Amino acid sequence: MRRIFLAILIAAMILCFYWIYNPKYVEKYIRLGGKAIYNFWFEKELLIAGDSNLSDKTIKDLLPTEQSIFWWLMNMDIIEGDLKRNPWIIKADVHPCTSSIIGLWGCFVVNIEERKPSFLVTEGDVTWLVGEDGGFFSPLTPRLRELYKDRKLCLLKGFYDDSPSAELFNARFRYVYEAVKIIEKRMHRRISSVELLPSGELEVSFDDNAYSVVFSGGLDGAELLHFELDRLDVLLGQFEGKEDTIKKIDLAFNKLAVVTFKENVPNPQIGNLEPIKEGQ
Repeated sequence: MRRIFLAILIAAMILCFYWIYNPKYVEKYIRLGGKAIYNFWFEKELLIAGDSNLSDKTIKDLLPTEQSIFWWLMNMDIIEGDLKRNPWIIKADVHPCTSSIIGLWGCFVVNIEERKPSFLVTEGDVTWLVGEDGGFFSPLTPRLRELYKDRKLCLLKGFYDDSPSAELFNARFRYVYEAVKIIEKRMHRRISSVELLPSGELEVSFDDNAYSVVFSGGLDGAELLHFELDRLDVLLGQFEGKEDTIKKIDLAFNKLAVVTFKENVPNPQIGNLEPIKEGQ
């Protein structure tokens, strides 16, 4: 034991003398050793997957890269929560590159799922991209307008004009989201915009710009909407071959529909225009 202690003491004395006469070399080795220790605990390799609109730099800026590798291994759920604070990100998953933590020490996979735009919503002079969950996540910039020009996103107008609460907007949005799917499926036409009128009714316009249709717009479910679509089927059957003369159809009445014709177009001669009965 004494011999071991003596050997260590002699080695330390030699190192001290070497440091005295060669301080630059010793400091260099100390710095290299400190850097190696720092890299072992803090240097990470990040493999980012799933991003499309967000750059890798934007995602890395959301990550706590200043924390140690051990901290990352113990707090991956916190990191995922930090990522989801970005409105573009709806889901996030962070995990080590493999189950062999020792084999790939410091390597992490960051997998994100971006929120996909389904609607456009106007708020004053600003148009926002909105996801299927009703989440606002980005103003419509020229770059995004060009990016999504082929998606033909449905524009929702008038939904924020009266500054509703978040609960009211979510209720309106969920109703319209389901209504758009039902109307497009029944009519086999793509909806270009839905406007919430001051009366609470919904005016729906289509991509073909043929005519718009006004629905009651209640938040009580799809039953009333199906009833009004049934009435619309009957009405369009009576105008078969003459739909191009119609400007707007207002179904927000219990027993009748109001049809507005285009300007400079004579009212079509309908041979046998029957009233739409309740229940049709």
